[in-house]
Amino acid sequence: MGEELVAFRDTEGRIGLIGAHCPHRGANLYYGRNEECGLRCVYHGWKFDVDGKAVDLPNVAPGARLHDTVRATNYPTRVYGDIV
Repeated sequence: MGEELVAFRDTEGRIGLIGAHCPHRGANLYYGRNEECGLRCVYHGWKFDVDGKAVDLPNVAPGARLHDTVRATNYPTRVYGDIV
């Protein structure tokens, strides 16, 4: 245990639980912005969805393979009543 995680709810109500550090430069995603179906890192602006997939990489050229391969560590979540 002892792993740092960040939990967030996206704009569609889905819950994400991802590693606390951005895979790009290790910035803490705790300070990330919760935006349109994702969590955006404040360091370079990379955005991750609830599954940890990079959905927006503004400083990477369009068509680069990074869009398909970069992921944040993510964990599945379940909701029981009011408990995640």
